[in-house]
This record gives sequence, C-alpha cells and structure tokens, in this order.
Amino acid sequence: MSLELGARITDYLARTGMEELNVEIHIDVGRQGETKDLIREVVGMVTGSGFQAKIKPDSFAASSVADRYTK
Repeated sequence: MSLELGARITDYLARTGMEELNVEIHIDVGRQGETKDLIREVVGMVTGSGFQAKIKPDSFAASSVADRYTK
C-alpha cells in the first residue's frame, strides 16, 4: 500500500509541476528488535521502486502510526 500511495503522490506532483519533490517511504523496521532481519529486503523493495526509504529511528511517520495501532 505504501508503494502504491507513493506512486500516486509522485504522479500528482509531476502533474502539478512539483516533480522536484522527493517522496520518502517510512518503514516500521529497525536495527534492533524482531524486524532487523527484514531491513535489507524491505529497503530494497522501496528503493527499487524509486523512492527514498527511511527506517527507525528516522522513520517517524511509520513509527507513530504503528505505535498507535499496535499498543
């Protein structure tokens, strides 16, 4: 869903003359905890799709949303 939304936002930015803005995908994985083994694969998917990938602690958007719905 994140990649699909990122593509839609990128298309919108291109149509409205703001293609110089870069879309970041914030991923709820980090170097500590259960998700550390997934970092390489997930970041590869995101960057391979043409987006910048942010992981914890820099993925503040994903961390905020994930914490809200899992705690």
